[in-house]
Amino acid sequence: MNLITILYSSIITECAPKVSVGTRFDGFTHTESLSPGLDKIECEVNLRPFDNLLIKFFDKVWSPLGDTRFDITAILVDGITLDHIIFDGKQYPDYSKAEFNKQSSQVYWQPGTTFHLNGVYELELSQPIWHFRIKTAQ
Repeated sequence: MNLITILYSSIITECAPKVSVGTRFDGFTHTESLSPGLDKIECEVNLRPFDNLLIKFFDKVWSPLGDTRFDITAILVDGITLDHIIFDGKQYPDYSKAEFNKQSSQVYWQPGTTFHLNGVYELELSQPIWHFRIKTAQ
């Protein structure tokens, strides 16, 4: 098992949205409600030798009070920072039908660390994570 730490900042205008964490092979295995401001999510996932880390932002509702936003500021796997590749991840927004029809919607956003809509962030990883960190730093 791998310890995943996600540092984040969020602005929450009404009810708190949720974040789920998982992998491409196991799906989402950890869910929690966001806290406003700066905070972190810690959970364990089972990363395979070649896998994708998935972070799903959901249950965001539109509010006349302002925008609810979730920003991933850092990702650590087993205490090893992946800051050098955090912007390589892609965010696949979950557009509502109305949003999709009123704009030329993109399939994904890259960098995709800021969520204004519900969606999933995917980051490709390989194991062992220390070797992946060294290989991708070059």
